[in-house]
Amino acid sequence: GCIDERVDLHYATLTSNPETLTTLRNADTIIIVSHSQGALVATLLAQRLIEGTGDSQPIIRPKYQNVLLHN
Repeated sequence: GCIDERVDLHYATLTSNPETLTTLRNADTIIIVSHSQGALVATLLAQRLIEGTGDSQPIIRPKYQNVLLHN
């Protein structure tokens, strides 16, 4: 599938679960790991979680949370 479709799917999965949102918002450190073929999806997903979308606020706050992206 298309990279954007995969990002949309993973973002929707994460944001549709209130418990997951609370966990992400309250975490001291967030580690996002992917294999080489998933690096683009992981990077774009991290960007969306940090910047938010037109309809939603940012979920990850690098000013207050450590964020590690490991590809």
